[in-house]
Amino acid sequence: MAKKLFTQLTEDNPFKKIYSWISPERHWTEKARSWYISYSLFFIVLIAFMALIGEYLFILVILSFVFLWFVQGATPPHDVEHTITSLGIRTFDTFFKWKNIRHFWFSKKAGIVYLQLETFEDAKPDFIKRISLLMKDGDDPKLFNLLVQFIDYGDKKEVGYSIILNLLNGEYFDQNRYLEDDTETFNKLPAPKED
Repeated sequence: MAKKLFTQLTEDNPFKKIYSWISPERHWTEKARSWYISYSLFFIVLIAFMALIGEYLFILVILSFVFLWFVQGATPPHDVEHTITSLGIRTFDTFFKWKNIRHFWFSKKAGIVYLQLETFEDAKPDFIKRISLLMKDGDDPKLFNLLVQFIDYGDKKEVGYSIILNLLNGEYFDQNRYLEDDTETFNKLPAPKED
């Protein structure tokens, strides 16, 4: 599969919006009161244990984490528009040019399909940034056919998919999932003539 590093503006290829969708900025479910109580008890026991062994700095780290985690659990996400254009992808008020997106791939976690992007900045090409975009259910084949025209679909080795990434991003979708099966068309072709 050939890699297209950038797209040039020409008269036949002006800057234009190709596809867009709106989704929450992150996956979120409303938490029940029991969720807060059970995790509060767990962290109280952990903090008590840290106090017994004299790890006061670690207690501050735990309290900071718990505060941020509980605030995130209680705050519903905002809706964000993701737009694919002829020059790149705009999301989270940032524009990523095609030449700055190394790979894309799809994954599924908790019943939600994500478009994963691996990006970098020109000034820091070795600093890889990964972005997860929530998608509408069933849009991944359409987006695959669209995005593969501009950037490569990353295989497991290229994106470094491991047990940790599987826990964070969910099940990796292999690109074979999106390739059309032309076996029937191939079988209908006439047999080669023998000389």
